[in-house]
Parts: sequence; C-alpha cells; structure tokens
Amino acid sequence: MRRLGICLLLGWALRGAGQALPGASPSGAAAATPVPAWQATFFGAPEVTRPRLVTAAVAHSYDLAVLKTDQDVATQDLKIARKSILGAVQVINSVGYGNIATVTVADQAVVGTGSGTSTSQTRYSTGLGLNLSLDRLASRGNLLTRQKLLVHKTEQIAQAREALLRQQVLDLYETVRLDYKIMGYRQQAYLTAQLNYQLAERQFKAGDLELSILSQLNSTYINAMSDQATAISSYTTAFMTLEELLGCSLAELLAPTTATTATPTK
Repeated sequence: MRRLGICLLLGWALRGAGQALPGASPSGAAAATPVPAWQATFFGAPEVTRPRLVTAAVAHSYDLAVLKTDQDVATQDLKIARKSILGAVQVINSVGYGNIATVTVADQAVVGTGSGTSTSQTRYSTGLGLNLSLDRLASRGNLLTRQKLLVHKTEQIAQAREALLRQQVLDLYETVRLDYKIMGYRQQAYLTAQLNYQLAERQFKAGDLELSILSQLNSTYINAMSDQATAISSYTTAFMTLEELLGCSLAELLAPTTATTATPTK
C-alpha cells in the first residue's frame, strides 16, 4: 500500500511537471489527471493533515510507550512507599494457662470467713506493636517527596519526548511537501533539456549546428537527468520515512472515509 502511494505521487509529479500542488498548475489550469482526495488533503490542507500526522506518530511511538510504562512503575512505587510504614506494625498475641488463687483473711467476728479458693483458667491477650527506627520515621516524608519527584520527572521526560516527536513530524511533513515541488521543477527542467538536446542533435546531423554547442546541450541534459533522479530519491526517502514514523500509510490515514477532504490551496 505504501509503495503504491509513492508510485502514484511520483506519477502525478512526473506527468504534471512544474505544478506547485496536485490539481493546480501555475497557470491555474485544471490538471489533466484527477488527484486522489487524500493527496489533495496532504498537499493542500496542512491544517487538516498536521494534527492527524502528529496523533498517529504519538500513538505509534515505542519510545513514548516505554516512558508511559516508566510512569506507571514510578506511580506504583509511590503507592508502595506510602504503605511501607505498615511493615513496622506487628500484631502481638499471647496465651497463658495457670492457677488464680483467691485468699481471704479470716475475720473472727464473722462466722464462715477465713477460707481460700483457687481456680485454673486459660488467658488470651492480643495487641498491636510498632517497631520502627527513629531515622526511618524521621525520613519518611523525604522518601515520599523523592518518589513524587520521580513520578513528576518521568512525566516531564514524556512531555519533552512528545514535543520533540511533534516537531520531527511537522519538519518531515514540510520536507515531503518541498521535495514534491522540487521534484516537479526538476522534471520540468529535465524535459526542457531533453527537448533542446533532441532538437540540437537533429540540427547537428543536418550540419546546421557545431559540435561544441551540441556537447554543451548534452551536458545540460545529463545534469538535468541527474538532478531529476536526485529529486525523486530525496522525495521518496522523505515520504517513506514519514510513513515509517507514523506506522501507517498516508493513503490510509487521510482516506476520505476517516477524514473530510479540504479544497487544495493554490
């Protein structure tokens, strides 16, 4: 799908040499070949294209996905740090069994006193204990603050990386648009040089043109051919790099089924 999109764009550029944008020639005449809607949006409606490119790149970025995982890990570490004091709390249980004696002092004035009793029973007790060193208790607030700063740091790194990715996508988008125009201009120069050389070759064969002039036109023709190949290579590389950064083809991303196509600007 991506190769098809590149081939189509190259075809329109080579057939419509000198066009500033697909669907519109410098003279304002309508293009002979209709332009697909997604290409018209890509080249002629940057206000629609830019947000879609950035959104796709951010969603596809493995670097940002790793940073998101780091954020989640730092957040979980903060929760653990807040609950770490519970590790110093101990539950204390004790069970005892033995005699409990009751001693009564005899009172001679009262009949029936002076006897003693004893019973045996099981005794159970429970409670909570805190075993925490003073330095750990005193530094608890600092540890929590440090963990909060780590969470904030990962968020800042993610924001910085996302901003860098946005700028990279926008720069590459403008590079693709510029390379497309240059490719059209190089094609026009190539066709002109080719036509001049062919005419000069006929005149030379007819004996109406000197060899030196034919050689100069031949050099111009070869240079134009080289410039055209370089322009096509630069455009193709930028186009494929942009699609790789997005993780999808531009034809799919800007298809009329998912985006409203805007009218290309001249």
